[in-house]
Formats: sequence, C-alpha cells, structure tokens
Amino acid sequence: SSPPVETPYPAMEKEAPEVPPEDNRVSGDGSLTRLEADKNSYQGSAVQERTRNPINKAFEADGQALLEHGNKSLSNYNIMFFGIEDQKLQMLTVYSINQRNNWKSGTVFIPTDTLVPGGKNLHMADYFYQNGPEKAKKLVEKVMEIDINYYVMVDRNLLLEMEPYLDPIYISGEKVNIPQLFTKEITPDDEIILASLLKNLTNPSIYFGVLPKLILACKQYIKTDFQLNWTSLWVHYQIAKNIDTSSVTKKILSGRYLTIENQRYWVPTQHAWKNMIYEVTK
Repeated sequence: SSPPVETPYPAMEKEAPEVPPEDNRVSGDGSLTRLEADKNSYQGSAVQERTRNPINKAFEADGQALLEHGNKSLSNYNIMFFGIEDQKLQMLTVYSINQRNNWKSGTVFIPTDTLVPGGKNLHMADYFYQNGPEKAKKLVEKVMEIDINYYVMVDRNLLLEMEPYLDPIYISGEKVNIPQLFTKEITPDDEIILASLLKNLTNPSIYFGVLPKLILACKQYIKTDFQLNWTSLWVHYQIAKNIDTSSVTKKILSGRYLTIENQRYWVPTQHAWKNMIYEVTK
C-alpha cells in the first residue's frame, strides 16, 4: 500500500520516470533539470500510466511499503541556506551535522522548482518569495521531520566580497569560481568543493577575523536568525572545529518531474523527505 499523503493533488497530465540523482544537473536559473532517461531500462512502468491518483505512485519510488522516518532518529545540528542571485532564489539546501557519529556532516539540496508538499501547486521558490525565509524554514522542518537551528540567506555579492580572503580551490587544475556556486552545474566534484570551502571558513583567522567584519560591512547581502555575538560565535566554532572537513556528503532530494495543470514540478518521494538527512550523516 502507498504511504499516506496529506493533501491529494489534481490529476496530472503526464508523468516522467524517476531519474537517479547523479543524472541531474542544475540549469542556468538554478532549477534542477532532468536528463533524458532510458525508458527501456526503467522498471517502474506502472508509474508512467495515467491515473486518477498519480501522486501515490509518485511517492513509491523507493518501492517500500512501509515509510521509514530516519531523520526523526537523529538529533543533528541543522542549518538551512538560501542562495540568492539577482534577487532570485538559486539554491536551497539543508546542511546537517551529526555530532553523535564522529561529527559527520552532509547537505541535502532541495531543487527550487520542488512542489510544495501538502498545499496548493507551488514551486518552493515561489513559496519563498511569498512567505520569506522563516516560513520556508518551518515548512522544511515539518516535512523533513527535523529541527533547523537557524537559517542563513546569502546574496552572491557576499561571496564576491569573501573570495579574496579564501584559499583558492582547484578541481582538475581549474580554479573554482566561488561566486558562481549557486548556479554552477552539479557534478561529483561538489563534495570536494564543499569540504574545501568548509575547511576555509573554519580557519580561526577567517571565522573570527574576516567573517564577522564582512557580515557587518555587507549586512545587506545576508539575513539570518542566528545571533551574531562573540558568545554565539565561540559556541559554533567549537562545533565547527570538530567537523570532518575531509568528507562532506552531498545529495539532491530524490524524486521525479511531474506535470500538474501544465506546470512542471520536481516531486520528491516521501522516503526522500523523511530520510535523506539521515542518509547523508549516518
């Protein structure tokens, strides 16, 4: 039987087979795009059928009858990041730290064209524009079954200001363009980039010297519900210095594209919503 769904969606005109996360890329506007799947190799043919109740099939990608709730079993430290460029939401991700598992950390990217769960047909980006970061944070907390300690909304211009203070990151001999992180194509090298960036930012001279000054000087480029004071910075540094910066797992919230009332949405599986934080930090 299918996992329960809070609110059924209108009938869908067509359904696309699920594509593994590694076959996904990010388009120029920051939304996740789907590469063509080999229909002959796709085993979930039932999902391709027209149905009056397609959303239930859409949540059965993992093939499990019983929905697991791995995220609920954790007491991770979670931070939600919103990446903004030209006043558009280009990146949405939850970075999670499992202090009970040797400070293993990972990040789950939520495509900006993800269908908002349990409500009217709306992209996550539009929900963010209409409601702001606080409500977007609460929505993700509820559907992922996690507590998010705080959110950070960063404008690309802050990355431009920060880049001169960071050690350059090279992949296959090419320098990574830090200010383009929000819109760059997703590749397997992203985990290396994230780990290198985290190592940069947790350097004491950067963490205590550069970051506070930049945040104060460029406050128009950052918004957060994190309390920026020396006590809070010290507490978070104690957390940050324990993180294994040699390995940061990155996953995209798995699902498939579906067309609903002539609009294309990324629809994650229920299993992905409830378990991917667990999967990247276990």
